[in-house]
Amino acid sequence: MHTPPLILIADDDQAFREIVSVKLRAAGYWVAEAMSGDEAFERAKTLKPDLIVVDMHMPSGNGAEALLDIKSDPELGKTPVFILSSEKDPWPTIKTENPSVAKELGADDYLYKEDDLDKNVGKIAAAIKRISDGGQGGQQ
Repeated sequence: MHTPPLILIADDDQAFREIVSVKLRAAGYWVAEAMSGDEAFERAKTLKPDLIVVDMHMPSGNGAEALLDIKSDPELGKTPVFILSSEKDPWPTIKTENPSVAKELGADDYLYKEDDLDKNVGKIAAAIKRISDGGQGGQQ
């Protein structure tokens, strides 16, 4: 684990990415950014972040593709990945409000963009604490 922990945020919305990055830095984390799913995967291979947050809808490799790439990579597969979306249901035929569906897709948790940022930072902080305590980064 990096000291302080390194969080990789992947979102094509630069303004949102910057707001989240500022919040995470204020909470004591290092933050790296990516603008696409493809870039997130490449940066993750280089940086080996402690936790990755990927927006579900991005050009040039969406969040689902990045999630699958990360989870299937031998070096990154155990890295916690949180899905991020402005939609309560980014897959119309799958009810993502059910955390078990996100887990089936390989995600460790789901962050809703419209939630209070402090709530989402709290979820990230809880996952980082579980990792540093020797556990997994997903929901408990």
